[in-house]
Amino acid sequence: MKSLFSTLLILLTTGCNANLAQINNSLEGVNHVFAGNMAISNINQAQEIDIMPMSNAEDENLRVALNEAKNNIYGFLTTNSCIKSHNGSMLNKYAAPGKVFPSHNYTKAPIPTTKYHDKNSCMKIRDISSIKMPAKNALSFEVVYISETSGESVKFDHELVRKADSQWLFTK
Repeated sequence: MKSLFSTLLILLTTGCNANLAQINNSLEGVNHVFAGNMAISNINQAQEIDIMPMSNAEDENLRVALNEAKNNIYGFLTTNSCIKSHNGSMLNKYAAPGKVFPSHNYTKAPIPTTKYHDKNSCMKIRDISSIKMPAKNALSFEVVYISETSGESVKFDHELVRKADSQWLFTK
């Protein structure tokens, strides 16, 4: 009897795990569709940025810092260039401790600041300039986002700080 009960319990648990896995996969698809269609546009290869020229800075400390930060800079800027609304919460994975990008009233997403840009496509990052290292653990720069459909452009300042674990995260 004990053996039959154990076997039955294993079969039920295995079935539940398979069903849960199926449900999780379905939910992942729903979240992806929601993010893709409602909150953020999809970036295409022509819109992807090359931040490697940033790494050619003459100052050795700046070059090292940019190299350490390049993945987070790339992720943040490409995500930001595709945000359709004033919801910046998807940038929180790049946020420094104590910084929260709001889920409403986020003012540094370029798409909502344009009038004629096709909201279903990302803005192109035309230029990254005024790259500075105001402190040993801080980076700042300006980014010009441009609409390939309307020609509108927007410029924002961004800033990162380095945490103790050498990870660079955004403060603005």
